[in-house]
Amino acid sequence: MDYIAFDFETANKNLTSACSIGLVGVSNNKIAFAIQYLINPEEEFSDYNINVHHITPKLVADAGNFPCVWEKIRPYFTNTVVFAHNVAFDIKVLKALIDKYELEPPQVKFGCTWKMAAKLWKDELKNHRLPTLAAHLGINHSPHDALSDAKVCVEIITRGQKITSTSDVNSLYEALGIRFGRYDSYRFFPSNYIYVRKTAKTIVKNKALNDKIICVLGKPKTMTKTQLTDKLLSQGVFIEKSINRSLDYVLVLGNCPKAQLMTAIKLTQQGASMKIINEQELLAMMLG
Repeated sequence: MDYIAFDFETANKNLTSACSIGLVGVSNNKIAFAIQYLINPEEEFSDYNINVHHITPKLVADAGNFPCVWEKIRPYFTNTVVFAHNVAFDIKVLKALIDKYELEPPQVKFGCTWKMAAKLWKDELKNHRLPTLAAHLGINHSPHDALSDAKVCVEIITRGQKITSTSDVNSLYEALGIRFGRYDSYRFFPSNYIYVRKTAKTIVKNKALNDKIICVLGKPKTMTKTQLTDKLLSQGVFIEKSINRSLDYVLVLGNCPKAQLMTAIKLTQQGASMKIINEQELLAMMLG
């Protein structure tokens, strides 16, 4: 499977109140399946949400709760790439449900078709909401129908691949300068494009460092911090200013802020995949 597009609808303002999910699987750039499940949220419905998606308590009365549905859809969230429109919301719904029912977390990297659309049609559209995009792309769409929303996500990706002359979602995301988010047993961090490289920099890709996110703590001994930063940027590194789970490396230099270092150590002890390295280790990587 190339990727899965998905969308949740909720019964109320709570992230734990999913009442429907739509999923579209794409294989070899063609839709392989499209399915939708009603979910009994085991929570009250708000009139506002009912007016938005027209799902009522009566409609979900005989539907399974999320654990029942999760048993059916879990394979689609195991070692896969998933997309949603404004994925920050949908992935938080998924995480809230996993936490609520104490289920095993998925193993996914996730992307956002809203972020993609904002790059692909930056100045052409008044906004990048799904109804606007569906109209622009000339496809039928029923807003807030979970399956219909997921199908529009697929169309955004398909058009994006044509526009950027890419053949897969990984290449598409790289072409648009967006980084995938991750959600698994150890990591949960968002998809974003805040790590923007300076266009003046000529990037010579370093296999060990290209597209890695590094937080630099302290001052180097072998060069100035500005020189080090320039070298990292030239080898395809994204520089992050804060310690968080999205990091690949934490570079510990002289006069390193102890509080930030302790935060990094704590995150690694909790299972974060980042590595803590020193200046000599980094220099060896830069040469490699």
